[in-house]
Amino acid sequence: MTEYAGTNSNCFACGVNNDKGLKLRFAKFENYVETIWTVPEHFQGWDNLTHGGIISMILDETMSHAIFKLIGDNVVTGELSVRFIRPLFIGTTIVARGYVEHDKIRLVEARSEIHDKEGNLIAKATGRFVRIENKRKLEYK
Repeated sequence: MTEYAGTNSNCFACGVNNDKGLKLRFAKFENYVETIWTVPEHFQGWDNLTHGGIISMILDETMSHAIFKLIGDNVVTGELSVRFIRPLFIGTTIVARGYVEHDKIRLVEARSEIHDKEGNLIAKATGRFVRIENKRKLEYK
C-alpha cells in the first residue's frame, strides 16, 4: 500500500488546494485504489442523506484514480453508470475502492464501490474512460 494522498491541484474531488472540495486522498494497493472519507453536512441532499451527485462523483473519481495510479495514464470519463443500493447518511464514514477491469488501446474500463465502515454496499459504478494527451501528470501530496 502507498500512503493516502490527494493531488496537488484545484480538483473539486481530490485537490488539496480547493478549500470547498472533498479533498479525497487515495492509497494504491496491489490491484485497486482506496479512499476513506466522512460525509460532511454541507453535501446533504434530502434530509440527512448525501446528495446522489456527490456519491456519483466519488465513484467516478475513484475509478479515475485507479487508472492514474495502476496504469499511469491520463483519462477523462466517457461513460458512467451508477447503481444506488442503500442511502448514505450524512456523517457516515465510507470506504471507496476503484479497480481497472479492461485496458484497451484508447479506452479503459473500470469499476468502483462505496461501502460503509460495517461493509454494507452503498453504491457501485462502472465506467469507460478515454485516454487523453496531456503531458501534465497528477502530482500527489
